[in-house]
Amino acid sequence: MFYAETSLRENVRRQNEINGRISAKIYYRSVPKCLLRENLLKYQKIFGFGQKTGIDLPGEARTDSLMYTLETMDDASLATNAFGQNFNVTMVQMASAFSSLVNGGNYYKPHMVKKITDENGNLIEENKGELLKQTLSKDTCNMVKQYLYKTVSEGTGKTAKVPGYSMGGKTGTAQKYETIEENGVKKTQRAQGKYLVSFIGCVPANNPQLVVYVVIDEPNVEDQAHSTYATEFASSLMKDILPMLEIYPTGKKSDITKASKLKLPSTTKSNLGQEVPDGGYSDSSYGVAKNAADNEEGDTGMNN
Repeated sequence: MFYAETSLRENVRRQNEINGRISAKIYYRSVPKCLLRENLLKYQKIFGFGQKTGIDLPGEARTDSLMYTLETMDDASLATNAFGQNFNVTMVQMASAFSSLVNGGNYYKPHMVKKITDENGNLIEENKGELLKQTLSKDTCNMVKQYLYKTVSEGTGKTAKVPGYSMGGKTGTAQKYETIEENGVKKTQRAQGKYLVSFIGCVPANNPQLVVYVVIDEPNVEDQAHSTYATEFASSLMKDILPMLEIYPTGKKSDITKASKLKLPSTTKSNLGQEVPDGGYSDSSYGVAKNAADNEEGDTGMNN
């Protein structure tokens, strides 16, 4: 059973209501009915899939040879590509594309380092962000952000949520391929029981300041096909990272004020080897912010 005539919004809602593989079937069988190959390939290119992002790291891979073309994409490939399987991207490509989606369609060139200072704090070099293109309209991005928020607040991404924060995100459960040999001939097929699970999310949901992307390649369990392995890990990461970045839970102004003096660890004068570096975390501010993240149960949703 699937819903070919319903809207995308309704399909997303139903996807969150129905568990497991049934929801995936509903989604991919309905969407390709109105999605031409040309349009899918167009937007894969717009979002930078298969292309180098230009990040300031050596040896960045490109995956254009792992992407489908108009000539190689059949009906089955169209269906699987439409819900995110059967093509390959790097984590940098995915994080950059997702960031543009939650940033109003603005696609910025990714960087590893925001700024460089000397030992006295004087600015040597700063990356102010290089806007490369507009991937989608702001209205479309706002609509998708609502879907992402519902996925974390009500759907498959619930276990990624950090109490007190409004969040958006999407889970992923992808079957892996394997190469086998039959009668001396090598062929590729879907591997039974082998999965790559993932979660990509943003905080706060309405005005994102942080994107987290977690991928687990073949979880070390018998039943791998559960994105909760990625969502739970993402939640534990964000619980520590958010206070460090001075992104605090909503609704506790007194705690936010106390934690506003939080400082990141200094990396000068061999402080990297110290558990609590000089000039690092001040007083109990980190503890205040972290406790707020641990204890705050409220969620003010997308209007924050």
